[in-house]
Amino acid sequence: MCLPASAAGAILSAAALAVVQPRAIDYAEPVIYGQASRLLSGQALYQPIDRAPFTVAAYTPLYYWAAAALQAVFGPGFGPGRALSLTCGVATTVLLGWLAGRRVGGLWVSALGGLLFLAFAFPRPDTPWLGLYRVDLLGVALSIAAVAALSWSSATRAVIIAGVLAGLALLCKQTFVAALVAGALWRWPKPGLFIASALLTFIVPCVALEATTGAFVQNTVSANVNPFYAIVAAGLLTEYLKAQWLPLGLAALYLASGRPWRDRPARLLVLYWLASSASLIWIGKIGANHNYWIEFAVATAILAARGAARVVNDFQPRLALTGTAGLVLLLGTQLGGPPGLIASARAARSDLRALRSTPPDPEFESLVDRVRAEPGAVIAEPMDVVVLAGRQVLLEPFIYSVLLDTGHWQPDALVARICSGEVGLAVLAYPLEVGARMTDGLHALWPAPVIAAMQASMHLERVEAERYVYSPRPAVAAGCISTRYSPNRATSRYLAAT
Repeated sequence: MCLPASAAGAILSAAALAVVQPRAIDYAEPVIYGQASRLLSGQALYQPIDRAPFTVAAYTPLYYWAAAALQAVFGPGFGPGRALSLTCGVATTVLLGWLAGRRVGGLWVSALGGLLFLAFAFPRPDTPWLGLYRVDLLGVALSIAAVAALSWSSATRAVIIAGVLAGLALLCKQTFVAALVAGALWRWPKPGLFIASALLTFIVPCVALEATTGAFVQNTVSANVNPFYAIVAAGLLTEYLKAQWLPLGLAALYLASGRPWRDRPARLLVLYWLASSASLIWIGKIGANHNYWIEFAVATAILAARGAARVVNDFQPRLALTGTAGLVLLLGTQLGGPPGLIASARAARSDLRALRSTPPDPEFESLVDRVRAEPGAVIAEPMDVVVLAGRQVLLEPFIYSVLLDTGHWQPDALVARICSGEVGLAVLAYPLEVGARMTDGLHALWPAPVIAAMQASMHLERVEAERYVYSPRPAVAAGCISTRYSPNRATSRYLAAT
């Protein structure tokens, strides 16, 4: 238990430090923030994606609603939404620990399950996902809460509560189906009450949103089916196996005993583990990241802690001692040995010191004020300066680069606005000429006609808060407005180049 504690502490401290950072840490944080702020200004959350603002509300609405409520109560800033994710991460850890240790080894098994999750589910040096302004940890917490409710009692009230929680998980992100699938299979042949409460919780708001906006399905389904690439899947699966090989091995040890399937409460955990593994199917999508395996890591940590308990509590003392020594050695190896443990402890100490003395960022605040005062439209990347200024994101560059390459969007209207000088400011973390070359190897970061129009019609005004601030030229360059863009041309170009 002590071995993964330092790594888990480093993850928690890094997430806590993210809460007080004023700038965006992740590309999509400002997108979600800006879409949630629509609700405060009386706008529809889901809007047609083929006209301004060019941004996709890709998820079902629960986190947006929660984020909007936090903005209303606490005012602007990423901190409250990140704190919600951190709180959900801690709640998830507690619930999975309870499920892991219930009737199997007690408190130490519970603690080990939680520590295995925190230590191995969030690869460093990235900011851990439980410290980001993203939908995932709320959905994961609701899913594991649904499983915990089913495991706690078979009474009608508990089943209904579990169904509602599973429905809320789906209402947070449409891919969180594992709790619903596992619960329905576990309660077979009488899953009706559980399924009905889950589907009513999920379907009623979705139907209402589609009926009132006409754009719910377009955002959450049509525009959210990103291309799948084997090279993306291979890279992320490699990272996943490097991070999770030990929990997976311990889970396999637990499953190999055969007992979990014969024990009804344990069977629910196995079904949840199997259902949550389906999230890895989508790991090759453009835009996929470490969040695609968080729920599976939760289920794996539960079974892994029980697998460790089988090793330690083996009825043959000599075999138990040998197995425990081997487990300690494997844990130490996975955590990088003494150097890795020391590095984790130092990282946690550094984060906690920074948390106590995070300095203000007046230059960044001045830039936000400049964006707020700009009478024209503003394009930015990162988009934090736009949403913190209380404005809507005009363009979410990467997803619209993908939509452009796949033939689902034409940039003519936006290019015309840029060339006419209607876009009064562009704020980037890099020069325009660098942005024009940026790519993930498959798709450009920016839609090519859009960045070309910005290069032709805008000039560098200054560098402020480490951002490049561009404004329109006094005279727009001739030929700024481009012709219609042929789909897949940029994709072909970048694939050929790489």
